[in-house]
Amino acid sequence: MRRTTKKSRHHLPWADRNGQSLILVVLAMTVLMSMAAAGITVGNLYYAKTRLQNAADAAALAGAQDAVNQNYSAVAGESQLIPQNSPGGQGSLILNQANQTVTATATTKVSPSFAGALGFGAFTVNTKAIASYSGGAAFDYALFQGDTNPSNGLTLTGDSRVYGSVHSNDGLSLGGNASVTDGCTAGAGQTIQGGTCGGGNGTSGYVPMPQWIPSQIPNPILLTSTSITASLPPGNYYAENENITISGNVSLSGSITVYNGTITISGTSSITNSSSGGLALASFGSPSGITYNGTDTIDGFLYAPNGTITMHGGGHGEVNGAVVAEDIETDTGHMKISWNPTETSAAPVHQVVLLQ
Repeated sequence: MRRTTKKSRHHLPWADRNGQSLILVVLAMTVLMSMAAAGITVGNLYYAKTRLQNAADAAALAGAQDAVNQNYSAVAGESQLIPQNSPGGQGSLILNQANQTVTATATTKVSPSFAGALGFGAFTVNTKAIASYSGGAAFDYALFQGDTNPSNGLTLTGDSRVYGSVHSNDGLSLGGNASVTDGCTAGAGQTIQGGTCGGGNGTSGYVPMPQWIPSQIPNPILLTSTSITASLPPGNYYAENENITISGNVSLSGSITVYNGTITISGTSSITNSSSGGLALASFGSPSGITYNGTDTIDGFLYAPNGTITMHGGGHGEVNGAVVAEDIETDTGHMKISWNPTETSAAPVHQVVLLQ
């Protein structure tokens, strides 16, 4: 008699797989939930970091604007903008008057969200912002030419001496015995030829020309004559739609600014900046420009953002400050330009710029 034997369900080939599948599903769900929690947490951190950075930027810029207005005691108080723009954030501001910068540091706590279930605690986010309130990057150079036209490269010849650095947004050429104690830089793709640059040669990106307007010059006094042959009382003088000449042995403690006109200085004049905050001669608008002749001594800076500064150095002229213009023309001679950070940092007009 044939016997039929049933297999026990406990020995079915798929019997043990049900438990294995359940374990795999649980593991997969754990991994997926961890990834989702990580994604949400990273998103929250990115959002908090962006919001905190914006808050720090706003605080640094506000502090720099206070510094421009010489309201230095108000700088630290601008830290209130950090929690206002990033709830839960806190920070502080540091004013550096020597470097003309305001640094904001900020911090905040970010909830771990779903990552808390995985044992993570609150995350700390830190950031920093630095704002400058200087006259502009152009005043970091003893000699600065802002024009970008390749045909208008800056050329130094003769016995020209520059004690500081030189930048041209187009090409730069040093001929004769011309020398520069610090670095020489030209705009991207431009060349530097000849001469001696103590700090070496290099190229840099475009450096913008600071664009002031005449009304920003402090406490202006209207010039009553276009020909100045005698010393003037201290002050910041201005003229509009006039060409001003300064000749002879003129002494001025202050500045002269012309709008829609030019300035020509010659003889043995002396102009210092004791009441002008760094500025000596400035020419704006169209036409505009400054011609510098003779043995004049300028303690301050020459500024022609829309025009040309022409320097004839045959008379051993000297500028202690900076020369900043759209175009600069020089000839053979003994011109001497010494960059003076005290003069340039005392620019009467400041630009508030976020550096970091």
